[in-house]
Amino acid sequence: MERQRVIFLVLVIAWTIFRLVRYLRMSAARRPPPAVPASDGSPVPPPAGSAAAPTMSAGSPIEPAATGGAGLARNLVTAAFFIAGGVVIWSLLLLVPAFENVPTLLRLTAGVLATLYLIQLARGAATRLIGAGQRGDAQDNNPIK
Repeated sequence: MERQRVIFLVLVIAWTIFRLVRYLRMSAARRPPPAVPASDGSPVPPPAGSAAAPTMSAGSPIEPAATGGAGLARNLVTAAFFIAGGVVIWSLLLLVPAFENVPTLLRLTAGVLATLYLIQLARGAATRLIGAGQRGDAQDNNPIK
């Protein structure tokens, strides 16, 4: 019975991570232009199929441009940090005998909230580890600094 619960928990965590990654990708995707033209008299933009492919990639205006290798390394470090942190968080919440008296619903809620915070923490840690050497070389357009 215990083995079945662990397998189910692993499947639920995997499904949650899959959905989070999918939602993050969907939120970062480019949206199509509005179907109704602007009422300020500006010309109607040409359809997307007839326009030439843009030469510049749509990057973040506040983060420095990164090369493909650095982006891949940063993504790998982010994923490794996220997985390691998730293993630590969930093993502490579910396997430590001191938390057995805490209701399961509260432990699961704390685990989900900690995992959501871990996404931003993993991104920041990867940027500090991988992106620290490149920030001095690349032009930094961050207006908030």
